[in-house]
Amino acid sequence: MSAVGDAAPAVAAIVVAARPGAPLGRALDSVAWAAERLVLDPAASVGGALPADVRRITTPDAVGDQARAPWLLLLREDEVVPAALAAEIAGAVARPPRAYRIAEELVGPQGRLRPRGVTVRLAPRTGARVVLGPGLALGLASDAPGGRLREPIVRALGDLAVAVEQLDAASTVLAHLLAAAGAPARGPRLLAAAARTGARVLGGRAGDRLGWGRWILAVLAAYEPVAAYAKLWELERCRPTAP
Repeated sequence: MSAVGDAAPAVAAIVVAARPGAPLGRALDSVAWAAERLVLDPAASVGGALPADVRRITTPDAVGDQARAPWLLLLREDEVVPAALAAEIAGAVARPPRAYRIAEELVGPQGRLRPRGVTVRLAPRTGARVVLGPGLALGLASDAPGGRLREPIVRALGDLAVAVEQLDAASTVLAHLLAAAGAPARGPRLLAAAARTGARVLGGRAGDRLGWGRWILAVLAAYEPVAAYAKLWELERCRPTAP
């Protein structure tokens, strides 16, 4: 709470998750300053393994109805809000409503990198909804005027084994969000999403010399939508057909 003062900002922090465990715990801890915390569990795999003050919802359409705070902040389970960003958010929600884009910074043994492009992660609750943008980038759709915050959300990748585990969890979430949106599992969509995510990383701004690390991050990023569409195809195959 010290990063944002004594009063909790009027923010409902929504963490999109596919599994219980340490990454989800770190994401929730990083928004402990928020007025309320919710976990969006579209794959229904987190279960009851949540702190007592954290509520679970299973459908993206329920986000606006279940949250009570006037602002929404959206995170993935493998992302955290650093103290500097928390303080900036506290200042933003005290001003007239805007839909704020927030950059993402990838941090791992390969180095630090900010991919190109940003999505809306902080927006007024009224009329806001969870969406998947180009390249399956997670964000909020809002009719509020646009704005942008300076500080980034941080995604810590860990070593390659941890990064692959995170990728599997993220692709599971994306597949269920695609299914909820009625998106079809089609090859051209898969290829376009993979190309966009890889290009975002390759064209991103490095915090230090990455070398081959940039290509490793690009391959991991591009594989995420590929895995998501593969899992969407599996969900479609298992979906019961009308008699």
